[in-house]
Amino acid sequence: MAKIERDRIRKDKLILCEGRDEENFLISWLNSDELSNESGFSSEIQVLNFEGNSDLSRQLEKYRKMDGFDNLTHLMIIRDAEQDSDG
Repeated sequence: MAKIERDRIRKDKLILCEGRDEENFLISWLNSDELSNESGFSSEIQVLNFEGNSDLSRQLEKYRKMDGFDNLTHLMIIRDAEQDSDG
């Protein structure tokens, strides 16, 4: 079952998202009945909140230094465009 874990990267698939609401949504979705038929799918993914677009570069450096980063096979970053969709 997916849950919030911030102290280290524990899974080989990681979703980084912008904001607490997004983090809670993703965890709820991963734990939903909709995905329960996908064999172990939600248990293979960790979700972490990087707090905001302005903090993304600093947070990526922090995650890169975390235990477990070298074991990642998949990394997804979900963020909004803020003021500059081309950026």
